[in-house]
Amino acid sequence: YDPAGSDPFPNGGGPTPVWPVGLPTPAQLQKTPDRGFDWEGSVAFQPTDSDWVFKAGVRYGRASRNKHYHKSIVAGTKDSVLLFGSSALPCTFFNQYPSIAHYISECYHGRAKLFDDSQNKSAEEHMMLDFTLGKDVGLGSFGGSTVAAGVRFAQFHSDASLTLGADPLYNINLPAFSKYHEVWEFDSQEVRTFHGIGPEVKWDGNTPLWGSADDGQLTFDWGINAAVLFGRQSAMLSHAVKHCRVDGFGSLGVCEGGTISGVDDPRIAEPADNVNRSRNVTVPNLGGYIGASMRYRNGKVSLGYRADTFFNAMDGGQETHQSYNRGFYGPYLNVSLGLGG
Repeated sequence: YDPAGSDPFPNGGGPTPVWPVGLPTPAQLQKTPDRGFDWEGSVAFQPTDSDWVFKAGVRYGRASRNKHYHKSIVAGTKDSVLLFGSSALPCTFFNQYPSIAHYISECYHGRAKLFDDSQNKSAEEHMMLDFTLGKDVGLGSFGGSTVAAGVRFAQFHSDASLTLGADPLYNINLPAFSKYHEVWEFDSQEVRTFHGIGPEVKWDGNTPLWGSADDGQLTFDWGINAAVLFGRQSAMLSHAVKHCRVDGFGSLGVCEGGTISGVDDPRIAEPADNVNRSRNVTVPNLGGYIGASMRYRNGKVSLGYRADTFFNAMDGGQETHQSYNRGFYGPYLNVSLGLGG
């Protein structure tokens, strides 16, 4: 959510404030989780004396992020000051003459510091279900492989919230003692989802590196998977903005506590910016892995690296739709145990 970067900035039609370089914008502060932990399980069934294998698998993961951020910087400066009628003197002029050096304080026109103070909470949840029927096609002396086809179901859900108080800008005016700034309050709640199902193909293989299956064997493992999911993505967004102008040498108290009477709230509440949209989408999915396994009879321990990307699965836009990929990348560790003869 980046109100400072949009043309219709929610401040009653006034000019969009120029966010200082030293302070992050609301969009930069609202982050989603960048790491998590997945659980995966599968069951495979292969009839005796058959090359066909039926397999059902599930992968589930979730992640969260809760971050408080605060930063303040010294307010900006003027290049010149208007002291006598229409005569503007450059700020460097005051340093040259000690008798008027006290006017240099008018160049540092911000009494209070600019600041960002935010609380960002976000969570992500995902699940993939796979049902495939495969056939052992072998690789001759290079090992074995299984080609499978079936159905993949995937669902993704993400929540993000941001509460931000900011004093991003002092307005610079030439006349001495003429200064004001605005305090902003932003509140953002966003929910984004995707649900889809479609056909899937997989190719898994392994190549022996050392030993034998009966006495212990080390293998190099690899696999690729591809799917096309047909589903629906949605985005439900709610944004609210309040702001208050502080003139001259006024304190932030006029914004926080109202007027002297304590009755009126001087904050201006802009109309709520609510978005609720959904659309049907086609999502290509491509993944793969490489790793190694230590096998002993019916047991196997595997580790490696895996990547799985769902292209244009999520609507990450604000006022308008904008598709983003959802990807899962990282190391894996699997333990497998065979049952039966």
